[in-house]
Amino acid sequence: MSVTAVAAAGTAVALWLYKRRQTELEWEEREYATHTGAHQAPQTFMEDLYYFAEGLRYTYSETLGRWGTADLLIGLTYLCRKNPPEHVTTDIARAGQPYGRGADTAAAAASLRELREIRRVFQYCVGMRERRPGPQREYFATALGIGPEAILAQETRAGVLKPSFILARDDHLRAIVLIIRGTHSFKDMFTSLTGAAKPHHLVDGNGVVLGYSHFGMLAAARWVLAAAAGPMNEALGAHPDYAARVVGHSLGGGTAALLTMMLRERGGAFAEARCIAVACPACMTLELARSCAAYVTTVINNADVVPCVSPGAADALRREVTASAWGGELRADLRATGLVRALETGVRGVGGAAASAGAWTGGALVAACAPPTRYIRRRLTAGGGGAGGGAGASGRAAPEPPS
Repeated sequence: MSVTAVAAAGTAVALWLYKRRQTELEWEEREYATHTGAHQAPQTFMEDLYYFAEGLRYTYSETLGRWGTADLLIGLTYLCRKNPPEHVTTDIARAGQPYGRGADTAAAAASLRELREIRRVFQYCVGMRERRPGPQREYFATALGIGPEAILAQETRAGVLKPSFILARDDHLRAIVLIIRGTHSFKDMFTSLTGAAKPHHLVDGNGVVLGYSHFGMLAAARWVLAAAAGPMNEALGAHPDYAARVVGHSLGGGTAALLTMMLRERGGAFAEARCIAVACPACMTLELARSCAAYVTTVINNADVVPCVSPGAADALRREVTASAWGGELRADLRATGLVRALETGVRGVGGAAASAGAWTGGALVAACAPPTRYIRRRLTAGGGGAGGGAGASGRAAPEPPS
């Protein structure tokens, strides 16, 4: 019975190890299915809880679920110490060209107008950092010349997948501008971290473009569309010579880009809507990004990390960290501190003392347990002399046995 139980236990352990190894080998193909059946911002408190739980699952699956703890905490540190082969913007500088170089007079004037508009967009984004309606309106009036009567819609409180926004009539730009705030609260941060990929398509003059989008920003864009499309359409109808602009920073930039795609699909007054996204994160696949490149302008400050981070970049970084020999560097650094040398010396000293003590103890035990062979031999020799003479018949008394 015992042999059968041991064999069964061994088989179970071997099967478990095999399954675990197969799981590790197939890790690259495993995907966590989060936000199943979710397509828009939550409407009730229970939906808020569901989205929060799914967001935690997604965050775990993309961090501790994919990264080893040592790689995440130590490997990244040692990889950052290495000098990269080239600057992160080298490929951009190699493929691009300085803005406005070689432009004629008309193109240079258009470039200056666009730069002035981008500067005004920066001022919009600064004003969106104010969470209270009154001070926000005051900023727009003093810094941008947009009075309270030109504020068409205003939502200062952000929710789960519901970013803050403001709709204003900008007479300076002759545009109806929809400004979407970036990450500025815990709920905004939760929207940014809800990064599950959801199918998304675009219908334009070239047909249907299929792809995937960042679910948090996609749901936020759908919510803003439902809340602001009506007032924006009315304002454009009242001012037919005004343009439609959608702007945003960071989270708001990605939401603005997706929202502009949806507005242009509606046509009518939104057919020529344009977007300026400041520090826009990776929020859609390459096919969708190329399809909206004609009317979405992204402004990035040097090598800002937010626009450069994406799930693909994170996977490439994880592979690089795993392949790096940071373990050897860590051991070398620990030995250089002297702490490991002291520990190794102490361990060797303890090991030597233990070996000496073991040898002494073993010798003592052997001595205590060994039979008194000399005494037995002499007793036998003395007894034999009385019977047959020989060397033992000298008449010397045998020694007493040891006490």
